[in-house]
Amino acid sequence: MRRFRFALVLAGLAAGILHCSSEDDAKNVCEPGRQIACACLSGSGIQVCRGDGSGYAACQCGDAGADASAGMGGGGAAGSGGGPSGGSSGSSTGGSSSGGASGSGGVAGDAGGSCAPGTATNVTGSCDLVAQNCPAGQTCRIQQTDAGSYVSACISLGNGTKKLGESCSTHGDCQAKLSCALSKCTRPCCASLEATLCGPSGSCDMKISYGSSDFVQVCTFSAPCTPWAKDCPPGPESDCHVGSGGKLKCSFPNYAPDAGSTLGLPCQFLNDCQDSQQCDFSSGSGVCRWLCKASATGAPDAGSVGGTPGNGGCPSGQTCKAYSSPSWLGVCSP
Repeated sequence: MRRFRFALVLAGLAAGILHCSSEDDAKNVCEPGRQIACACLSGSGIQVCRGDGSGYAACQCGDAGADASAGMGGGGAAGSGGGPSGGSSGSSTGGSSSGGASGSGGVAGDAGGSCAPGTATNVTGSCDLVAQNCPAGQTCRIQQTDAGSYVSACISLGNGTKKLGESCSTHGDCQAKLSCALSKCTRPCCASLEATLCGPSGSCDMKISYGSSDFVQVCTFSAPCTPWAKDCPPGPESDCHVGSGGKLKCSFPNYAPDAGSTLGLPCQFLNDCQDSQQCDFSSGSGVCRWLCKASATGAPDAGSVGGTPGNGGCPSGQTCKAYSSPSWLGVCSP
């Protein structure tokens, strides 16, 4: 059974986590409106729990049009990092998203240093997930043994032409040593080598968990966004949140869309909260609060300093506490 988590750190602030889980109820009963990731050829499908809680509707694979069971393992419930840090959205499909091409197509695992033990993955086996030291044409990925444990192994996954961060619809579109997740070719990574392994447009913020303790960290390439502008492109990643390194990135929701506002509700993960909100832990436990415009300097045109709540301002009784990066953005706090 696989879980998908996204671990994110914003400079100067507490760590945030973006979460997906595939722990389906044995009776196929779910929380109405809950969204989970499901297996598509693109690796980015979404299923929504029916209104009566009887189970999940068919997998929505976006424009990929792929069968939900196309050669991959089960997906996981969508989720994202809590706190003022956090941020990339989306999920990966069955198995890890491995790979090792740099922006120019070369293996980046042995370039510019190496990941500290236990940061990119804690899974071992016949190959190295970061270094991607498999024979030509093969990819090092996490596989489940007959005994139920997880190991790394070389498999034939695909030998396409797409490089790291480029759009894909199947694993086969990507170069060997890469996988397709969230419609982008991706690879394992660690935060200390984010720029080297993920490139300038990527973030090392998705943690895919296996069983209770095994994991691999991979790059994501979510679209940038502007708070209060609702400018995320069409698709499951519809909400704007603060991501790794202060990047504003689109994420998919982890709340019932017909249950009303999430403002003021308890949260654990970033995308437990709606668009332009943040899971704020300043008071100890997570609460969904509005993002706010702390300064006009360097800020986008959307929203205004001291504007209405949800448009750059804060509700009565709350003040805008600025982030260290970006400094024009903050979160409304009591």
